[in-house]
Amino acid sequence: MKQSEDSDKEQKGTEYVLMDRWTRKNLEILVNNKDGSTENTLLASVDFTYTAGGRDALRKTLTGPPRSIDTIQFRQQAVEALLRDAELLKEVQEILQKTKDIGSAISKITKRNKPKDTTENKIRETIKTNQILRSAFLMEEKLQKTEDALITEIRTRIPSYEASQLVDIIEDTIECREGKVLDSHLCFSLKEEPDSLLSLARRVYNETIKEVLEYIDTVSRRHGVAIKTAFSKSSVHLSVEETQSKQVLANREFINTQRKKKRVFFTTVQLLKYNTRLKETATEIYLACENRIEATLEKVEEKIECLHAISEAFSLLDLLSSFCEYSKTRKTTVPRFSGEVVSVQNGYCPMLRQSADPNSFFIHAGNRFQLVSGKNMSGKSVYLKQLGLLTVMACSGMRVPCDTAVFRVFDRICLRSGSDDDSSGNASTFFVEMREMGAMLRDGTSNSLFLIDELGRGTATEDGVLLSVSICEEIVRRRTFSLFATHSGDIAARLSVYPSVCQLQMRGCYLAGNAAAETETEEYGLELAKTLGFPGEILSEAESISDQLLRKAPREKTRRESVDKERYEKAMLIKTILEESGQSEEAIGESLSDLCSEKTGRIEERFLLVNKTAECV
Repeated sequence: MKQSEDSDKEQKGTEYVLMDRWTRKNLEILVNNKDGSTENTLLASVDFTYTAGGRDALRKTLTGPPRSIDTIQFRQQAVEALLRDAELLKEVQEILQKTKDIGSAISKITKRNKPKDTTENKIRETIKTNQILRSAFLMEEKLQKTEDALITEIRTRIPSYEASQLVDIIEDTIECREGKVLDSHLCFSLKEEPDSLLSLARRVYNETIKEVLEYIDTVSRRHGVAIKTAFSKSSVHLSVEETQSKQVLANREFINTQRKKKRVFFTTVQLLKYNTRLKETATEIYLACENRIEATLEKVEEKIECLHAISEAFSLLDLLSSFCEYSKTRKTTVPRFSGEVVSVQNGYCPMLRQSADPNSFFIHAGNRFQLVSGKNMSGKSVYLKQLGLLTVMACSGMRVPCDTAVFRVFDRICLRSGSDDDSSGNASTFFVEMREMGAMLRDGTSNSLFLIDELGRGTATEDGVLLSVSICEEIVRRRTFSLFATHSGDIAARLSVYPSVCQLQMRGCYLAGNAAAETETEEYGLELAKTLGFPGEILSEAESISDQLLRKAPREKTRRESVDKERYEKAMLIKTILEESGQSEEAIGESLSDLCSEKTGRIEERFLLVNKTAECV
């Protein structure tokens, strides 16, 4: 049994990008960390779905994007095909709007015979099911306009033959109409048989309706008011404009008066009698229909797989439609995928306004571990979260809010952020940190993405630095793509000896930052306190203490002055670029030789020009 579970987990891991619950929580994919609502989340930012099935598909995709590059690229191509054909996209969305209750219809057909499942409701659901089947025929026809591979596959998933059989079964019993199903239509929806109880009950119902209309016309002429009639659930209601309300309120014949908006609703004793007769007659009609409608639903349930197939096809179309609509809300681009590079130029966090300053990323084999430092409120946390969110979006198959983007398909995304304890689990801040990091190190691989926002703040400074350095060294050894945000200059200094560690500095503040090389780690807190208007006496005392501590234990700024490290980084960068070019070694050698010759020629031309100028002078 355990081997089977492990096999299932392994299989799931090969199909989807995995994220634990802490990562999903910190990335704010489904709920935000502020108040636990769905606002200001990735789901809310990209959700333009029409159906419940499409929303479920979007939620599933964002919490576990596919790892197959073929699947991702098929989705990208389908989105681009729909964006190119605006008319087709609009037609697809109109059909999806009409079938947003397909999941509810399937559920009510398969879970019948409950107290609320009256014959009236069964007739209504049967008519809705027929409308869904008709919409499937229309959708299949519209999708023939494109030759995109994924959309064509979706079209073939729609079981036309089985759907036509279900339509025949339903329409043999029910007179189906287009549009909204009104309560007054339900009594006449079932096809009647000659000389049956149903035919007799309907005749009585029609005669009663005729008497009601004649009575209302008589009352309207008698009192000189324009009475409007409304039917709902075998009942008749009367109303007049608010300007004529005095005549209604002053007359004792009109009872149960109510004001709603700009109309006054009322009834009469005689009308109440008519309503009672209509309800009794409608009950007899539904009793006569009960056996036939139940038999029809049993036949539909036998072919319920047809509706499930239509639901799955429509859910995927709704997902692609949502991706298209999101790309219209802001500037986006289609990301490419590479095996060894993550590159984003001017990317935006999907939950932030596009007026915020963009961030750029460039991670390759030579700088796979990036140490991000910066002042408080400089945007380090947003920087890390942004990379995780953009990666999720790219792997989901949607366009990404940036100028250009190249991503790597990771097997797992791990984000450790925050310094909260777990009171319900009797866990301190440090315990929570170590628990999350232990899970990351246990489950992560060299093909994972680690995003670590501060570490070791829940314990003594020395212990925090030692643990952080040890964990970072293990990640460096594993060659895992990682971003590590920290304030600690000690961590940056200790990791500077590793060639694959790149140190970045956030420039800017208040969610508008850009990462640049080198670190600057002095007096972040003092500078932030100044911007917040702390009293001058406190700031002066803090600066004095800071100067004393710095004189007692001077700290050298970390600088990459090692020639060997610079040569390593340049070599790895050139290696990565050459590998991404896709050229053979011979072609690369010829290109470099031509480039050297060109540069040498330019230098010689400039040298000769300088000599000629000197001779002329």
